[in-house]
Amino acid sequence: MAEAKTSLTWSLVDRTTAWVLFGVLFISYWLTTSLTFISADELFLFDTSESFARRGSVMRNMTADLDWPGHTYVEPVQSLFSVPFVWIADRFSNVGVAHSVLLLNMLVTAVSGVVLYMYVRWLGYRRIVATWITLLYGFTTMAWPYTKNYFREPLAGLTLLLCAYGLLRWRIALHNSDRIPHRWLVFAVVSGFLSIMVKESGVIGLPILMIIPFIGESRIQKSNIANWQLIVTLFVVIGMAFVGFYVYTDVLQAGTFRFQPFERLTFVFDHFNIALSGIYGFLLSPGKGVFWHSPVLLLALIGPVFVSNNMKSDTLWPLVLLGVFVIVYALVRGELWFGGTNWGPRYLLPVITLAMISLSPVIDRCFCVNRSIRIYYALLLLSFIGFIVQIGAIWVNPLSYYDILDSTGIPGASWTVALWTTYFSPIIGHWRLLLNGVLPDFAWIHYQLSGPDWIFPILVTLIVSCFGLILGRINKYGVSILASRSYVFLVVFCSVFIFFFGLRRIYYDQRYKGNNDALHEMRLDIENTSLPDPVIFLNNRTYFDYMLNYYKGDDIWYTLELNPDELISDNEVFPDTRVNPLDLLNKNSWSPVDYFGRQHATMILVMETGEYHLNTIRSMEWWMNSEFHAIQKRTYAENVRTVSFSGIAAPNRETTPEFRLDAFVGDEILLTGYDADPPPGLVRPGNILNLSIQWQALKNVGGRYTVGTYLMSPKGVIEAQNDSEPVGGFWPTNRWKAGDLIRHNVAFVLPNDLPPGHYALWTVMYLTGDGARLPVSDATATTIRDHVELYSIEVARTGIGIY
Repeated sequence: MAEAKTSLTWSLVDRTTAWVLFGVLFISYWLTTSLTFISADELFLFDTSESFARRGSVMRNMTADLDWPGHTYVEPVQSLFSVPFVWIADRFSNVGVAHSVLLLNMLVTAVSGVVLYMYVRWLGYRRIVATWITLLYGFTTMAWPYTKNYFREPLAGLTLLLCAYGLLRWRIALHNSDRIPHRWLVFAVVSGFLSIMVKESGVIGLPILMIIPFIGESRIQKSNIANWQLIVTLFVVIGMAFVGFYVYTDVLQAGTFRFQPFERLTFVFDHFNIALSGIYGFLLSPGKGVFWHSPVLLLALIGPVFVSNNMKSDTLWPLVLLGVFVIVYALVRGELWFGGTNWGPRYLLPVITLAMISLSPVIDRCFCVNRSIRIYYALLLLSFIGFIVQIGAIWVNPLSYYDILDSTGIPGASWTVALWTTYFSPIIGHWRLLLNGVLPDFAWIHYQLSGPDWIFPILVTLIVSCFGLILGRINKYGVSILASRSYVFLVVFCSVFIFFFGLRRIYYDQRYKGNNDALHEMRLDIENTSLPDPVIFLNNRTYFDYMLNYYKGDDIWYTLELNPDELISDNEVFPDTRVNPLDLLNKNSWSPVDYFGRQHATMILVMETGEYHLNTIRSMEWWMNSEFHAIQKRTYAENVRTVSFSGIAAPNRETTPEFRLDAFVGDEILLTGYDADPPPGLVRPGNILNLSIQWQALKNVGGRYTVGTYLMSPKGVIEAQNDSEPVGGFWPTNRWKAGDLIRHNVAFVLPNDLPPGHYALWTVMYLTGDGARLPVSDATATTIRDHVELYSIEVARTGIGIY
C-alpha cells in the first residue's frame, strides 16, 4: 500500500521527468490538433480574448450575427490566458490568430499532466506510478479530444488541480515544519480564485478540496507571528480577489449572469424531479457517460481499497468531487444536462483530471512486488479501450457526426437517440465514420488542397519518439545535472520550435480561406487604411473564418446576420429601385451598423458579391449607400470587395436640400441642390467632407450616366474624386422615371498633407460608356458649362480650423 511520505524531496530525476512528459504530451497533441472551432461558445470566448488583447475591452463584436454585441458573458481568465497567443500572432508574420489561440488547451492539458505527476509523487507514490498516471490522463481520457477545442473545461480542471496541489504542499510543509509553509496556502487560494474566474463551477469543487489539509497528521504552527502572517496574507489575497471580482462584474459589467447563486438555487429546486435522468446520463448513458468516455476511471473507483485508513481520504475525495459535480450539474442544468456540441460529458472534464489521483494506488498495486495480475490486465484492457475511444474522438470532427444524426430524420436526434442508444452514440458514431474512410480531422491533413503535409507528422513522431527514449533512459539510469539541463533545454527548444514551425507551416489554411490571395490583399489594405477611426462590417459570415485567423488590425469588426432574401432566383424580379432598402434587411443585420457605425468616423463594408452577381440584391450595400456617404469602392476579385462610408447619416432623399441650385443637366435631369457636412467654409486636413446631392428626373431618362464628384485644388487639379452611378449603382439613371427624386451621397477624407488654400467641389454627369459630359444650363436654358461648382472650402494650416 502506498503511504504519504512527507519527507519526499523533489529530485533532479523528477524535475527532468516532468519536463520530458510535458514535451511528450504537448508535441503529440500537435499531431492530432484540428485548429478549428466547433461551437458558438468557443467563438464567444475567442471574441472576448481578441478584445482583451487588442483593446483591453470586455466587449464582444465579431460574433454580432450570433448575439447582439455587448459585454462578454464569460468569465475572464481563459481570455486573459489567451492574450499572449493573440500577441504572438499579431507580432509574428505568417502566424494565424485563431491557429495560435487554439493551442491554449494543448498547453493546458500538457501542464495538467505534469501537475498530476507532481501531485502523485508528493503523495509518496513511485515515479513509474506518476508517469503512468500522466500518460493515461493524456491519452486515454476525455482530456485528449479537448486539446482540439477552445472550451473552458481544461483550464478549469488545471486551476482546480493547482489549488489541490497547493493545499497538499501546504499540508506537507506544515508537517515538516518548513520555514515558509504558508506560501503554498497563498498559492492554493490564488488558484482557487482563478478556478472560479475560469468557470463558475469552481465553487462546486473548492469546498471539497478543503479536506486535503486535514488528511493525515498535518498541524498548524504554534508561532503567533507565523499565524498572524498567515492571517494577514490570506486577508490581502482574498481581498484582492474580491476587488478583482467586483471590478469585472460591477464596474466592467462583464460575466454578470454567470455569478448569480440565488438564480442557480432556483434552478436546483425547479429541476429536482428530473435530476435522476441527468445523474444516470452523466454516469452510464452511452452518449455522455463518463465511464464510457474515460473507461480507465472505473479502476479509480476501487483506488481507496488499496491504501491505509489514515491516507484513504487522499484517494477518496476526488471520487466525492466527481459525484458532487454529477449531482450539481444534473440539478442546475435540468433537461439540458448534456450541454451542447461537445464530446462526452464536457461539464465533468475538470474533475476527470482530479479523479486520476484516485487511480494511483491501483497502478501502484500493478507494479509492486506482489502485484495483482488481474488488476494489471484490467488496467491494460481499460487503457486500451480508452485509447481506442479517444482515437475515434480525435479522428472525426464532431460536426460531421452531428450531420449524420441530422440526416437520420429523427427529431432531436442529438439529445435523444444519441444520448441513450449505443448505435447512435458518439463513440460508435465516430468509429462508424472512421471505418467508412473519413479523413482524420487533423490540421496537417486539411490545411492545403494538395493533400496531407507528411513532413510535419514525421517530424513530430521523431521528436516524441526521442522523448520516449529519454524517459526510458531516465527511469533506468537516472540523470546527471548536465544531462538534466540538456534534456530540459531539448524539450523547451523542440516545443518552441514546433510551436512556430507548425503555425507558420499551416498559415495558408484553406479551411480559413487562407489560400485566397485577393482576401489577403484586401486585409492588408484594411489593416493599413488611412481612413480615420474606421469600423469594419462583414456583410455576412462568408469571410468570418478568414477574419478570425488573419486579421491583425486594432480596428473593431462586426459580422452581420445574413438577410434571408439576399438571393433571388432566375425567374424573380429585382426589387424596384424606389423601395426603401431598409425594408429588405433583417433588423438584426442593419441595427449593428446603425448603432455602432455611427459611433465611428468611417465604416468599411466587406462584400462577397458585386454588380456582376445578378442573383444577389446586396441589400446592406444598397441601404448604406442611401443612409450614409460613400467614400470609395475597392474590388480585389469578383467576390472580394470593400465599400467605405462616412459615419455621418445622409438626408432623406425627399428632404429639400439646404443649398438650392436648380441647375439643368442635359434636358432630362435637374440638380435641385445639395447638403454639406461640414458646411462651406473653413476646414482642415484630416476632416471628412460629406456631400449629398439631390437630383430630379424631369422625364424618363434613357441614358446611363455616371456622377463624378471632384475636389479641385487652387490650381485646377483634381485632388480627390468619386466616380460612381447614383446610389452606388443601385438606382442607375436609365431606371429614373419622371418626378423621381434621388440622393447621391459621397464623402472625401481630406489627406493630412493637403496643402492649405481655396478648394472647390464640382460635380458632373457623363455617359458611362464614352465619358461624354452632359451640358449644364440655367433656368433660361442657357448652357453655362459642363460641370456644376457646388461650393468652396478653405483648407487651413494644420492646427487651425473648427471641425
